[in-house]
Formats: sequence, C-alpha cells, structure tokens
Amino acid sequence: MTKKQKELSLLYLNQAVKYLHLTENVFGEMLKQGNTWTVMSNTPIDNYDDITKWSDFRIMLPSLFIFYHGIELSVKGLLMISTRDIKKIHNFSILFEELKKQKNITSEILDIIEKYINKELLKNTLIGDWLIENNIEANNLSERLRYPTGRTNDETINRDLSLKYNGKKIIPFVEDLLRHR
Repeated sequence: MTKKQKELSLLYLNQAVKYLHLTENVFGEMLKQGNTWTVMSNTPIDNYDDITKWSDFRIMLPSLFIFYHGIELSVKGLLMISTRDIKKIHNFSILFEELKKQKNITSEILDIIEKYINKELLKNTLIGDWLIENNIEANNLSERLRYPTGRTNDETINRDLSLKYNGKKIIPFVEDLLRHR
C-alpha cells in the first residue's frame, strides 16, 4: 500500500467514524427521550416542538441518510487499504462485492455491513418495510433517503410513513443499530 493510499484510507475511515458517531448520538437521544410524538394534556401544549424534537417523524430520514453515508465511507475506506482504485459510485452491492474479495477484511466486519445493505436481511425491519413500500433496492438506499424521489422528479415520490410515528416499536431496531457501532 502506498503512502497516499494509506492516507486516503484513513481520511475516509475517519470521516465515516464521524458520521456514525453523529448517528449514534442522535439515535441515543431518541431512545433517551422515548421517541415521543403524542402528547396529552388538559392545558395548551406550548412546547410540542421541544418535546418531540428527537422523535422519529422529525429525525429518522436524515439520521438514516447519515448512517448509510457512514457505511459507504467505511466500505470505501476499507477498500482503499487493499486496492488502489475505488470507484466513485454509491451502489452498495458493487462496493460490498468488491470488499468481500479483499482477504484482509474479517467476516465479522462483512456481516455487520451486510446486515444493513442486504434487502433479504433487512426484511421485517423498519428499513426493509420502507424499501418494500417504496419498491427501492438497497443499492440506491442513500440516494432515496437523501431525496423525496429517485433521480428524476417524475419517479414515484417516497412514502415514508413506515419510518415515522413508530413510538416504542422502533426502540429494538434503534438499539440493534447502536449495538454495532
């Protein structure tokens, strides 16, 4: 590995850690606050925005985008350790297949990454439900989390209800995500 490869790899991995750390902090706060989105009171509720600022209906889409961007940067950083050229693509399948070819990447690392990018492994999770609801492949997951539609505005608009207003139901999903940080 050249000095430049080593430096680039470290830059990508360092940036990935920052994105994943932000995700950890945001989802940690969501858990701490109980993912509140309903408030009942006999008096006017003047601080609803403050009470619900960490709720999934406010933070889920941008937080998942940041999480998946962290995964992408991690994969690219790991690829740079082994290969000179990484493709400037965002397709998780291609990147992951390339990563699996590298001999110095452990199966534990591959298993953690695959858990969040493999559509079959995402079944019966909130992300999996969202992928199915919107007929989205995991390959373009970060793009579809970033924008309300696909590449062109005439594509179907994302339906995001499966990622919002989940109350306590989302807690196991978020806890599992945080377990692999």
